[in-house]
Amino acid sequence: MGESAEKAKPKAVKGAEAKRLKREVLGISDRRKHHTRKATPLKAHTREPNTQHRLYRFRFYPTEEQAEQLGRTFGACRWVHNEGLALRSNAWEQNHVNVGFAETCRALTGWKRAEETAWLGEVSSTVLQQSLRHLDQAYGHQVLVVEDLSIVTLLRAARGKGRRRKAKLNEAIFDAAWGELLRQLRYKCEWYGRTLVIVDRFFPSTRRCSACHAKGPKMDVSVRERTCAECGVVHDRDVNAAVNLRDEGMRLYWLVAAGLPPEKKAPTVIKASELEECLLAA
Repeated sequence: MGESAEKAKPKAVKGAEAKRLKREVLGISDRRKHHTRKATPLKAHTREPNTQHRLYRFRFYPTEEQAEQLGRTFGACRWVHNEGLALRSNAWEQNHVNVGFAETCRALTGWKRAEETAWLGEVSSTVLQQSLRHLDQAYGHQVLVVEDLSIVTLLRAARGKGRRRKAKLNEAIFDAAWGELLRQLRYKCEWYGRTLVIVDRFFPSTRRCSACHAKGPKMDVSVRERTCAECGVVHDRDVNAAVNLRDEGMRLYWLVAAGLPPEKKAPTVIKASELEECLLAA
């Protein structure tokens, strides 16, 4: 059972092996320490007493040369964002290595030195690093995934042998006020700049094996543990469903986020049933 659990959730490669993979497979150079550079402490911005802040907005009309430079800058930012996203995704999917903001910045240095992408050197490194910073902020688990449940179906009449258990479940659903919970999640995500992903109600989160993705048979609500017939992994019902929902939610999120320009944030709500509209809006 221990070996099955390890197969279900691969562990991240760390230490010397992770450094080797980053250097030899992913093309990320090793970290270099700047011994001669002294750390400068950050100064907190304090507002002077009896002062007011004003906000000014400006509109400028670039010349033809400036417009060309802006076009190159936007194109380079989009390329770096997408390349950084691919690097981080492939690093985990293929090698189980976590790649952060610092590693993508070192990869950016390598891209600028490569002959085929030397054109990145024509753009300010500050905006390119900021593009990677936006990627890092989006990549850092700021996504909440829920399932689009059919409350009417869940509250169907309790019948048969398990009617008492079903009656208690119906009562719990009423008490939880799931519709209000979903409304609050939308509100909170919008308030804090997060993204709420709503997975389709027909997604087989309980029946699918989170290890090999094989789809199993329907199960009664009383079944709390099952063994995958394909790969032999033993699953806790709720844990398996949670992992499947997380993976599907992140797949939907990156499907939308990958098509966004660097300066645009992911939408507050991504609903599987409205995915086509989200992709068109991106």
